[in-house]
Amino acid sequence: MVSNQRFWSSHFRQVFVPQIRALVDTLSDRLLPAFANFETEADQKTHAEYERLISLPARDDIDMADLAEKAFESGLSHYQMIEVAPLV
Repeated sequence: MVSNQRFWSSHFRQVFVPQIRALVDTLSDRLLPAFANFETEADQKTHAEYERLISLPARDDIDMADLAEKAFESGLSHYQMIEVAPLV
């Protein structure tokens, strides 16, 4: 095994740095934009769940506020599942 620092430094720059740059570019250009509108997506999930719940057959023991709360919790759950914590 070669223990020359210049050899390994050059090897890492030629082999690993381009791979890491490609990974960073792929993440920045393709993956992270998918999370740009997750707040809107969570709002849409909330609205869709509320519409689904109010379209169910009516019952006397169901409170509309409970349905709104369940719909909100559905959207909040979706938001929290997707949310990316800051890396600070």
